[in-house]
Amino acid sequence: MKLIDVVSDLSKLDGDHTIYAVEPFSPDSEVVVTLEPESGELPTQAFSIDARYFIEVFIASDFIADWSNGLSKLPSPEETCLRLIEYAEKDA
Repeated sequence: MKLIDVVSDLSKLDGDHTIYAVEPFSPDSEVVVTLEPESGELPTQAFSIDARYFIEVFIASDFIADWSNGLSKLPSPEETCLRLIEYAEKDA
């Protein structure tokens, strides 16, 4: 699964899950969406593709909703994904 696909389908994902992505983050980054282990370690699925923590689903959903509400037009999936990457890298 690619990051752009996950971002496009955030509303269908469990808000308790976390997104792990392969760096460098891009819309085409491979991702795993799963519960964060209680140990705080990287989930096995993320480790197997050399992914690292990206952002929690509920934070991504809230951010995109707040950000897109201030826009005059609906952003494309790629614009949304790129903005979320910027937020995850710099502000989250």
